[in-house]
Amino acid sequence: NEQMEEDLRMAREIQQAIIPQQYPCFPVHATEQDNRLVFGHRYLPTGAVGGDFFYIRPLSEAQVGVFICDVMGHGVRSALVTAILRALVEELTPESDDAGELLAQINRDLRSILKQSGTPLFTTAFYMIVDVTTGRAQYANAGHPKPMIIHGATGKAEPLQNLNQRSNPALGLFDSFRYSTSTIDLHANDRLIFYTDGVYDVEADGDMLSPDWLLKEMEARAGLSMSDSFDEVLEELRRISGGVFCDDLCLVGMEVKARL
Repeated sequence: NEQMEEDLRMAREIQQAIIPQQYPCFPVHATEQDNRLVFGHRYLPTGAVGGDFFYIRPLSEAQVGVFICDVMGHGVRSALVTAILRALVEELTPESDDAGELLAQINRDLRSILKQSGTPLFTTAFYMIVDVTTGRAQYANAGHPKPMIIHGATGKAEPLQNLNQRSNPALGLFDSFRYSTSTIDLHANDRLIFYTDGVYDVEADGDMLSPDWLLKEMEARAGLSMSDSFDEVLEELRRISGGVFCDDLCLVGMEVKARL
């Protein structure tokens, strides 16, 4: 038992180390006042290690990629898959300038790896590429909860739908799938919120919360800083749940601080 606890402690430290602790600046050497994109996150695994993962990577001096995923299940097995996904995302992002193509390649590689284990396993994922020169973002969704955009001009929030209005399957389910790529134009003070389903996988008065609940809570706090809005929503979740979460929880935010 002591050896197992030590192994889990080390696994937790490694997993925490691959979660981004510093965020890229745009332009690269921008001061805090001049930075065009500001990021933030909250990550709360329910056990020693978790199956949620996100990654923020500069792709060039003008582009950044944001990846978030949720591996089926909990514990060590899910945590190992997040490590595989980290490696795949890091390897493939420089080679792909299309969000849907990246998810398709990750899906093919993940299927190849998982087939050898003989254990069915899948992960939902979302990937976005933002170009600060054009102000345009492209994104693809693999069965993941729809991120939301809070419009800086109005404070109104809405989910990011696929432009073809069709859902795409999670990664790891099919050998080959063409994930659709959608686009959106970003403007000053727009805020994007990416999350996993643990953020609303909470029971309230006999019913489970939903993405609509999270959207309304975030919209109500559009006037707060991104950090304060995250803290207040998490505090509300703790109040509703009695401080007990049944799933890993991950919130990632990106805010446009200047006109792109």
